[in-house]
Amino acid sequence: MSRPDLKKGRTNQKLRTRKALIEAAARLVAAGRPVAIPEVADEAKVSRATAYRYFPNPDALLLETELHQLVITPEAMFPDASGEPGQRAARVMEHLHRLTADREPAFRQFMRGVMDRWLTQEGKVDSPLRGGRRMALLEAALAPGDEALTPAARERLILVLAMMVGQETYFAGRDVCQMSPEEIRSALAWAIDALVRASLAESPTQRL
Repeated sequence: MSRPDLKKGRTNQKLRTRKALIEAAARLVAAGRPVAIPEVADEAKVSRATAYRYFPNPDALLLETELHQLVITPEAMFPDASGEPGQRAARVMEHLHRLTADREPAFRQFMRGVMDRWLTQEGKVDSPLRGGRRMALLEAALAPGDEALTPAARERLILVLAMMVGQETYFAGRDVCQMSPEEIRSALAWAIDALVRASLAESPTQRL
């Protein structure tokens, strides 16, 4: 295994651990049991030290669990292959932005927690700060156009889209651009569709 592949494998493992902790917390909530980090660690079958490394306090874990349960699964968002890739990618943004607009205080609190953790550890974070749920949604959004992109072009497109579809652009639109949620979604839907179309147009497979 090459060094980049090894690094990616470790990152994926950390994301799986993070997801396991969140899902364990969700099960405790559903069962009406208190959510404390030691109990969540036991439920997820990971060490307590590991659990504290991902979530220093139960408040951060509870907020993340609540937000996790709000995000639709890729299978539910894209039950079939219908729709243009750009429009499908824009649907991911619209879903995430509507969630953010409906629960803006909770999402701002979540982002504050992320920033606080980074600052507390002086940028030396050894576990993922974020869950990356948008990545799976974007993978599913672009699945019907897979054959038109090289693996490298597809990865680049997904990474750029990931920077466009989340709450970060919502907050920039609200705080910096003074736009309404509807104006933000409209502008980003146009930009996302244009980006995907341009990526497909420049793909070598499209020129064969």
